[in-house]
Amino acid sequence: MKYELKWLSLALILIIVMPHAIRFLQGNYSIIGDETHFSARISSAFAERDFSLQDKYFQGQRNIPLRTYDLILTTITWILGQLVSAIILPAILSTITFWLIVKILYKLKVSDNYTFFIILVFTLSPLFVFLATTSNRLSLIGLFIAAEIFFLLERGWKNKLAYLSGIFLSFYSIETGIANILLISSVLLWKKEKKNLLIIYSIITLAIILWYHLPPTLNQFQIPEITNRSTDFLADLGGISGVSSFAVLLMFLGIFNFWSYKRRFYFVYLFALTVIVGAFFFHEIIFFAHLAISLFAGIAFARFAEVKWKIMSLRNACLMVFFCGLLFSTISNAVQIANSQPSKELIEGLNWIKDYSVPNAIVFSTTDYGYWIENIAKKKAVLDKRFNSANDAETRYNDTYTILHSYNLEGTTKLLRKYDTDYILLTTDMWEGKVWSTPDQGLMFLLGNKDNFELAFNNTEVRIWEFIGK
Repeated sequence: MKYELKWLSLALILIIVMPHAIRFLQGNYSIIGDETHFSARISSAFAERDFSLQDKYFQGQRNIPLRTYDLILTTITWILGQLVSAIILPAILSTITFWLIVKILYKLKVSDNYTFFIILVFTLSPLFVFLATTSNRLSLIGLFIAAEIFFLLERGWKNKLAYLSGIFLSFYSIETGIANILLISSVLLWKKEKKNLLIIYSIITLAIILWYHLPPTLNQFQIPEITNRSTDFLADLGGISGVSSFAVLLMFLGIFNFWSYKRRFYFVYLFALTVIVGAFFFHEIIFFAHLAISLFAGIAFARFAEVKWKIMSLRNACLMVFFCGLLFSTISNAVQIANSQPSKELIEGLNWIKDYSVPNAIVFSTTDYGYWIENIAKKKAVLDKRFNSANDAETRYNDTYTILHSYNLEGTTKLLRKYDTDYILLTTDMWEGKVWSTPDQGLMFLLGNKDNFELAFNNTEVRIWEFIGK
């Protein structure tokens, strides 16, 4: 098994290095992703000893959330800077998670053959590529889930650490807290242990949900959006942090092979079914689903490898198809991550705002670009993906929709003045279907009015207008 682990470790290193190498070879030295830039901005501020919880880069009243991941990132940022810390931290967290999963399988006395294939499926995964290369809280969540399972299999005081990990996970989201209760229940049913601690933990988790999560959820403005859940869940349909459809197919084969043990391990099936269906609707629990998919898909892979075939060449061909399916899905996602925003052209536009805009400028764009405006351009954004935590979120949402789609010049300029807008940043994907179907609709049409708008910057992807009608 040591020999096989060397190959798996090599795959882990390649997964971590590949997206960054591709991105750097293209001349793009920016941090990958959007939420990553929010964490990077907060951690940089803390590293520079700016501990104000009032968000000074958002046009409006909003507090900065204190999150464990950002606090850990702050320490590394203070030493190594923003870009290096955003690369190193997810790599470290994912590597520890990888070895915890290996240790868990050893503790469960899973055979070397099955361990190898389960770890192979776990590692050759679009989701794992995302966790290992993109600075995000989900990589820390994955680590705590793996640590929780590891400690649940221990005895004595180490076993209690599992429940501390579970309490931490409960603060992440409502869905994570509930999924974690199911996970702990499944492990305890397998161990046939008393459920006293589970009952106490469940009560604490429900208390956290009622006290910490529920009030903000009920009071916050819920952004209306139409989402194709399958594209988030399945990486092959575009979900950058989704699972491989090939692994899902293997999972069904694994369930079929494992079906004879359904009475003995019914809780495993119940947990797997719940978190996989749940992850389709609530992306916060995608790592739980990834664990279940890796387990059953690895079983299917191992079964195909160990069963005696009459035609060995057919068996080898099937194994090669399975492996290539997982590999191509992983490489495809790595390339997608490497080519993801912010692009060189977008960074060029944001740097123009940073260097040449008026002091204390406020920039209007869609929510997708808010974090980059705040972190790269170092300017206030009217909108970002956390704008629903502002006290005027619903009004802001409705005003934004009007600004983007109205043909009324007077009404649009009035709303831009309301938010003290100095610049408007738009990109090609907005007028190629993301916001408008043609470049002469809504705000794009009104930007032709030279008495109110002046084109200040233009490249192949980004256009920036200065609002001179203030």
